[in-house]
Amino acid sequence: MIADRPISAAVVGAFMSLNTLYTAYSRQLMRAARDEAIPLFFAKLHPEYQTPYRAILLLAVPALIMVPPISSTTPVLMASVLAMTSLIGAIISSVALWNFPERFERRYEYSIYKLPLPVLKFVAVASALVATVFLAGVSLELGWVLGIILGWMILAYPAYKYRVRSLRAKKGVDLEKRMKSLHDYEEEHAEAGSHAGRENESDSGREVETDAED
Repeated sequence: MIADRPISAAVVGAFMSLNTLYTAYSRQLMRAARDEAIPLFFAKLHPEYQTPYRAILLLAVPALIMVPPISSTTPVLMASVLAMTSLIGAIISSVALWNFPERFERRYEYSIYKLPLPVLKFVAVASALVATVFLAGVSLELGWVLGIILGWMILAYPAYKYRVRSLRAKKGVDLEKRMKSLHDYEEEHAEAGSHAGRENESDSGREVETDAED
């Protein structure tokens, strides 16, 4: 009974982490789709629940495909794989945080929660170091799993470069330039959406008045 407790803890921890990851990463994919970093198809919200269901499916379907091959493995291994992916994500986020003020000046300038630059740099370095240490510890006996994850990341890079070239050729969009001026781009689209919403409200009001007169 006592021996089963670590396995049960690993299963519960994995499920709790999965719920958080799917909630967070699906929204990130949705925003990436709105900015056309990935196809706009994945920005669609569910008409009733207002959730990014297509982005959720993009995350869920590959995971479901992988369930049969790994179903015979232990929950501890599955929890370790989840931990590795989360730690790699934390390292990438730390690097992005370090570069954030320089590459996205206006985004940093207008951030709601803006850390002073020295504090931001310290947080980025500390987060990267902590995540790297834990990743090294988790992957000591599972180096092959880490290799698979890094392999997928390497394969994804050509897909990203193809997306950049495709947008430039088909729509004349410089995706890298858009990402650097993301604040202005989103502000422009927010104003356009607000303007369209006001026009729709005005049209609805005129329709109501017309119906009342009739």
